[in-house]
Amino acid sequence: MTVALLAAAVVLSVAVAVVIWTRSTLLRITVDGHSMEPTLGHGRRVLFRRTGPAAVRAGAVVILELPAIGAPDGAPGRWIVKRVAAGPGEPLPPAVAAAPGAPPDGRVPAGHIAVLGDNPDASVDSRHYGPVPLDRVLGVAVGR
Repeated sequence: MTVALLAAAVVLSVAVAVVIWTRSTLLRITVDGHSMEPTLGHGRRVLFRRTGPAAVRAGAVVILELPAIGAPDGAPGRWIVKRVAAGPGEPLPPAVAAAPGAPPDGRVPAGHIAVLGDNPDASVDSRHYGPVPLDRVLGVAVGR
């Protein structure tokens, strides 16, 4: 009986560890809005993997926090889903290069990314607020 109890305790411990790891590594987000259509429509659920800046690549769909518009740097903003259009040191997309406050050299600054919505008519993105610091990225989409 002791072996059975020990085996049950091990199985339970592993299950708890898996749940803790999953909750600390993965996020399930429901898209609110139309800025990522047709790729991700309003109400679509998306799975994101929490990640560091090194895993963010051009073309990836990311969830990130933006500072509140008009608030001091570092003020909490809202979470948004966008596509990475360019990474650090890469040329800014033309629409972003023409944005107010865009870097004069036409490149994404170190430690930043340019993000765009897939539906430009319904998206507020780097065309409006410029490149975004990489430390604002919470995760990269891994599935729908």
